[in-house]
Amino acid sequence: MGATLAIRRDGRIIGLVGGAHMLSHFLQLALAPLFPIMRAELGYSYTELGLLLTVFFIASGVSQTIAGFVVDRFGARPTLFAGLGMLSVATILYGVFPNFPALLVLSAMAGMGNAVFHPADFSILSASIDERRMGRAFSAHSFGGFIGYGVAPLGMVLLAEAWGWREAVMLVGMIGVIYLVILMAFSGDFQDSAGSTDADGKDDSGKTGVEVLFSIPILMLFLFFVALAMGQIGVQTFSQPSLMVLYDNTLAMANVAVTGFLVGTLAGVLIGGWLADRSARHDLISGVFLFITGAVIVVAGLVDMPEPLRIVLYGISGAGLGIMFPSRDMLVRSIAPENASGRVFGFVYSGLDTGAAAIPVLAGWLVDTGWPAGVFVMDGFSFALCVVILAVSATATRRAIIRQALK
Repeated sequence: MGATLAIRRDGRIIGLVGGAHMLSHFLQLALAPLFPIMRAELGYSYTELGLLLTVFFIASGVSQTIAGFVVDRFGARPTLFAGLGMLSVATILYGVFPNFPALLVLSAMAGMGNAVFHPADFSILSASIDERRMGRAFSAHSFGGFIGYGVAPLGMVLLAEAWGWREAVMLVGMIGVIYLVILMAFSGDFQDSAGSTDADGKDDSGKTGVEVLFSIPILMLFLFFVALAMGQIGVQTFSQPSLMVLYDNTLAMANVAVTGFLVGTLAGVLIGGWLADRSARHDLISGVFLFITGAVIVVAGLVDMPEPLRIVLYGISGAGLGIMFPSRDMLVRSIAPENASGRVFGFVYSGLDTGAAAIPVLAGWLVDTGWPAGVFVMDGFSFALCVVILAVSATATRRAIIRQALK
């Protein structure tokens, strides 16, 4: 009976945290699928629209490490509530104030809200879930996020076509507010690393936050996340205009391809959780499947082919990415010092925002200047760079272990 209750408790926690993660990913993509509509209605260039995403991810990246310290000191629950509230309200206000300066300010506000999810979510999962189910917990977390990513492109376009783009973003922002109320009501079992830092900013091991974060393994994973975001966000946000220019796709057809990528990711994440709980070689799993992801998306973007085949290849590429995600998360957890999960996850995952901030303006510029194929070249290079970083990091770690053993 006790084991059954523990499984139910873990399932409830995973479901609530995964739901919040799903909404964060959906709201990240609330505007991007609507860029062609906004460009036609408001006259903004793709470079300007890309700047909205850049501002979002800069604000998120700058705030994410700070959010990690807040999680460790004050708790993940209130931090998560505040972030979801900021992100949801900012999304509602996109539709109320569509002029460009206001959109920039709201993008920054949304990015600050988005910053809390990785440090808060992973702190809760690491402290609350049975160790035997940790890989699958991380898998479910990623699964929830990619449900948000998978539904957003086509869903936002359909909502905009039915009611208008402004009404569409206001509606999904209101859904975020409703979920916040649900989360606050049912999160009593959440545990985290709150109180692990003292008044001098030191953790239980006596290290300061800066000393914990700027070790070589953590810095290498930060760089890995930068490169990962460059490839992933490039595929998800600028495949649509690139495919429309290269192959005369309609917006709906281009969004189907991106949705195929995200649906493939969903399927891959479930397999990846099983692998992560049964293998200690999380670096090898991550490297192999990132190579598959990059190689397939380059072919899908640069080769003229029937659209059904392109959608299948987008799905295969997404599946490779999804299989990698739980092993990636286990890699981060394995290097996080005890009672410092909030700040480590916050810092390392801020690499996602750093990479994501660089890509939208660059990708928009490539499309605006007549080289949409460059978007796929950039995506492939980014995933290849991830593989190189993992290989270098693994080699350095093995040499350090050997040197320690010989002393």
